[in-house]
Amino acid sequence: MGRVRHSVKAIREFGPLPEGKKQVVRIDVVEPRLRSYQYRDKIRFRAEVCAFSKRFAKNLDEYPCDIEAQRDAARRFALEVRGGDTAQGGSMKVRDFFWQVYLPDVRAEIKTARDKELRFKRFLDGYMGDRRLDQVTTSFLDGLPKALLAKGYSNRTVNHFLSDVRTLFNKVVKKRRLNQSPARFLENLKVIKEPVIPELTVDRLAEFVTACMQDESPVFADLGVVMIGTGLRVTECRTIKVRQLDKDITSISIPTNKANRPFYAPVNSTVREAIKRRLVALGISGSESRMRRGNEYLFQSPVKASAPVAYPREFFARVSERLGAKVRPHDCRRLWGTAMTQCTGNIDLTSRALNHSDIAVTQGYVNYAPPELMRASELTEQYLIAA
Repeated sequence: MGRVRHSVKAIREFGPLPEGKKQVVRIDVVEPRLRSYQYRDKIRFRAEVCAFSKRFAKNLDEYPCDIEAQRDAARRFALEVRGGDTAQGGSMKVRDFFWQVYLPDVRAEIKTARDKELRFKRFLDGYMGDRRLDQVTTSFLDGLPKALLAKGYSNRTVNHFLSDVRTLFNKVVKKRRLNQSPARFLENLKVIKEPVIPELTVDRLAEFVTACMQDESPVFADLGVVMIGTGLRVTECRTIKVRQLDKDITSISIPTNKANRPFYAPVNSTVREAIKRRLVALGISGSESRMRRGNEYLFQSPVKASAPVAYPREFFARVSERLGAKVRPHDCRRLWGTAMTQCTGNIDLTSRALNHSDIAVTQGYVNYAPPELMRASELTEQYLIAA
């Protein structure tokens, strides 16, 4: 064939080659490798696999053809070479299909691939990992919800597992390993959403701030004040850097949040005082000093100066003991949203302040405790009497 030219150009850019030469295009460089060999009159795909200190190759279809189909053929060839179960039909094990085919596609498509991987390791691998795809029947999957409930999982968690099984076998059908999914009749369990009645109510906001300020750790005390005074998530508060504060400390710039949307959190006077105490503790005074030391964490770890404080689990346990009510970090965000809605009467404004993507999310955050409902009932009674 003469000298070989290597290229990474797309196939559509190929032109006629001089006689006596060929061109190699590396489509997938990871195992199994997929390459295209272009000759003067044709383009041929070939799968290459390294195993047992040797390289194995197999010629696939010729161009034009579906690239994804060639990738599937390369994966099947890799399984055959490595001595695993053959990937023809449904004789492939569920475990092999999950790791070889399903998970790589999921990692490329969605962000929750890590959660699916953990759930498979935690339970599904032991439940059906050793079975072949064609051995997983509808009657076998009927016992999956009961097995999950026996492990102590809630209905909501069980539904996550069931959703993973359905998507897994939908991929099996899509890859033409089975004609139909055995999980097509697998239905979610009913989840009963009980009303959330918070132990900490809006009436005890001042008491909560006092309980935070009484803590033995000044850095956690100020962290609690900032959390309850801004409605920020605990991770957003912990990782605030000095450069995120504006010149007059009237807002905190959050470059990215849970929904990957930047926004500015307003700062009231109570929060401003807590931030100033942190700046004094860090030895930062003046805007020039803040610009120079902007990469430092506002809530700096007492153990490691280059890291933020740890998750405030023990701090909230101490605060809960002082208040006599169980308080979790995310309760600050819910309580702040409820208080703003009560003060302004505008839930849309609260949604914007919490940086929610939809007002329906904010409606789930606003939880009215019995005291607020009682006051609303009394106001309604006065209106009825006056009428």
